[in-house]
Amino acid sequence: MTEENRVLRERLSAVLGEEIWREAGLGGPAADINQLQIHITELEQETVELRRQLEECQEDLDAARAVNREYMARLNGPPTG
Repeated sequence: MTEENRVLRERLSAVLGEEIWREAGLGGPAADINQLQIHITELEQETVELRRQLEECQEDLDAARAVNREYMARLNGPPTG
């Protein structure tokens, strides 16, 4: 009876654990791990793309600042001709 009680408690624990996962909107543990791994891969790819875009924006900003400095130097410099 002690062994049967232990086995039943373990099964009950497993069933309740899966039910809690589902009620929390997380799905089952095994299926959820696969979905999370797929989501992580997608997020890593998105991060790479966003970093590339950020670098491009930074280059554009640096170029715009350089042009702005040049124009300001011309405006504030001695008059030409």
